[in-house]
Amino acid sequence: MCSVRKRIAFRYLSRFFFVLAVCAAGSAAVEAISVSQSEIQVVLPRGEMHSFSFELVNDEDQTLDLALRIVDWTESSDGVTTILPVGSHDRSLVEQVILHDGEVHLLPGQSAVITIEVTLDPRAEGTYWAGCLIQEMADSAVHDETSVSASRQLLIRMLYTTPDAQPSARVSDLWVSGSNPITVHAEITNDGTTALGDVACLFSAEDTEGGTVFESSVQEFSLLPGSCATVSVRAPWTTDASGMYLVRAVSDFGGDTLIAGQIVIRLDPLLLVPIGASEAVPRDLDGDGWYEDVDGDGDATFADVRLFTEFIDDSGVTGNVRAFDFDNDGRITISDVDALEQTIREAA
Repeated sequence: MCSVRKRIAFRYLSRFFFVLAVCAAGSAAVEAISVSQSEIQVVLPRGEMHSFSFELVNDEDQTLDLALRIVDWTESSDGVTTILPVGSHDRSLVEQVILHDGEVHLLPGQSAVITIEVTLDPRAEGTYWAGCLIQEMADSAVHDETSVSASRQLLIRMLYTTPDAQPSARVSDLWVSGSNPITVHAEITNDGTTALGDVACLFSAEDTEGGTVFESSVQEFSLLPGSCATVSVRAPWTTDASGMYLVRAVSDFGGDTLIAGQIVIRLDPLLLVPIGASEAVPRDLDGDGWYEDVDGDGDATFADVRLFTEFIDDSGVTGNVRAFDFDNDGRITISDVDALEQTIREAA
């Protein structure tokens, strides 16, 4: 049974919204153009037209010539929005959107009201999306509906969802990486037809006696239909924490139930032995889980780097990966020598 003591609370996005986002320009574009509304939420029945307006304001001290068009877009797992050619995905809303103004000329301080109409197809089910791309024309260059000479641009993202849409998601993968600390990763997939917003994920681990070793959540995220996101947390296990652990990722995506994935990992105990001609076993002098004092003389120096380099393939090293994986990639390589040298150099 899941040891999470309370349900991860959040809302999923089942209503239309549009948000202001920078597509290709820096913050200057946001400072130059203000949008009166950053979000509208509405459930739109099939076949019913919804009209909304927003105001564009020129906050600069020079005239702005803006071109507006309806486009398709997608969002990567790390939150980056990309403009797509029209019709690039099967949930495009472009054909159902009417934009009444294709160009806007704004004097300093002047504003304009932009009206958009949307009608969902009678066969629609779930979420459909498009965007209103607002581009500043660099000059009076000739342009058409598919291209424009632009120096800055903004995207108003639009997502419409039918009233009876049901969210669906799954934990499609769960794995760990690194040695010290261990990082736990989960892949969450939206396998339904509804856009999910504010998806929450809670990671936890239990020992063989049912005791909670750690519990940590990640920042909430959103998922378009058919997309997935990988979320990760670092677990507070040190090299001395050997044993068997049940690792879980529990996600709340706004459905009637939570979704979860779990794996069992085993951390073998360290079996430290003297390295090379050393008389003492390696030591962890600062309790960080890494054994920088390779020769065990009570001090971490460049002599330890030389010893580690010479005996990097020794069984006393390779059999205790977690103790000497100084770059935390889960294996012992020459990169660990460089990482140990850098650690000692910084401490000198």
